[in-house]
Amino acid sequence: MENREIYMIVYYPLFTTLRKKGLKQKDLQRMACISSATLAKMSRGESVTVAVLNKICKALKCKLEDVIEYEEDEIEILSDEE
Repeated sequence: MENREIYMIVYYPLFTTLRKKGLKQKDLQRMACISSATLAKMSRGESVTVAVLNKICKALKCKLEDVIEYEEDEIEILSDEE
């Protein structure tokens, strides 16, 4: 079985919020003073710090739920009995 990190926080709401506000990722990068590497991590669904999320919410004047969402990961757990 392959080891992979599972992310349950997703950033779909951020990209929806950007579209609704007519902004591009480059605009957000400038407004929130975050790096392109941070935006790339978010595009791949990887973890970012709460400080980054705070900067984004402040720059976009939005709530955290406009940036992230918790998504339950459906993982089947196999028992020893099988």
